[in-house]
Amino acid sequence: MNRKEDQFDALLTAALEHQPEIAVPADFAARIAASLPAQRTVRVTHYGRAAAWLCMLLLIAGVALLPILRPVSMLTAGSGAFLLEIAFALELMLLFMLSDIWQTY
Repeated sequence: MNRKEDQFDALLTAALEHQPEIAVPADFAARIAASLPAQRTVRVTHYGRAAAWLCMLLLIAGVALLPILRPVSMLTAGSGAFLLEIAFALELMLLFMLSDIWQTY
């Protein structure tokens, strides 16, 4: 049985080491390029950037108007208005960082 295993191992090794010949037809690339559909024009939209600008403008208005509308409650650090102001400011900073506004295209 050992001889059969040795023969099998030799055949398997020979089959694995055999490298097939690769033949690519000369007009292969031209045929593939001809079979591709025509490329569509891509329209670049900036909906996300416009939404980020709108949100930032609304947050700036909220940050500016909240102390005017509730000036007394803004003085205490534990009040809801103060926490809302801090949340607005943090959200504004996050939107600014995520929207890539400082880059021009």
